[in-house]
Amino acid sequence: MTEHKAPKLYFGGIPTEPDIKKLEDVFGTPTEGTRYQWSRLEEVLGCDRRSRRFGTIIWRWRKRLLAEHNIFMRAIRGDGLEAANPTQRVVESAGRFRSGLRKVRRASTLAGSTDRSRLSPEDRRVADHLVATAATMQGVANTSAKQLEYPDPQKSVDTDPSVVPQEVRNVRG
Repeated sequence: MTEHKAPKLYFGGIPTEPDIKKLEDVFGTPTEGTRYQWSRLEEVLGCDRRSRRFGTIIWRWRKRLLAEHNIFMRAIRGDGLEAANPTQRVVESAGRFRSGLRKVRRASTLAGSTDRSRLSPEDRRVADHLVATAATMQGVANTSAKQLEYPDPQKSVDTDPSVVPQEVRNVRG
């Protein structure tokens, strides 16, 4: 007669809260420009940076810093994490936006290249909607990108009136 072992219950793994608390105790709340080396983070957490555990803890810590303190920790390949300044945040946002548009375009291409004759009327409407929405988003992104003008940081409003938007110049007289 063989004994049956009771199945192991899985409740979501090992909690990350104690490790996040370790990071908070050691590093506190980072300020803009603060950088943490991967090796130091590994040392504090006691796990290899290539492990899923390390990635999960760091992901949760970064998520919390953003939610509770509005601090975005950007990853620097091969180096570590850095509390981003406003310009770095905008650069990261632009990259994510471009990546999102690329995904939308690919989804639209897939839907657009699907054989319509084999789709139900409902599926055809969905595919048409995906293609139309992607085209609209791409058109808006292309048009708005052309309208953006980046001011020269060396010029000031006082010394160069061209830095002031036309609407404001008209109000000033």
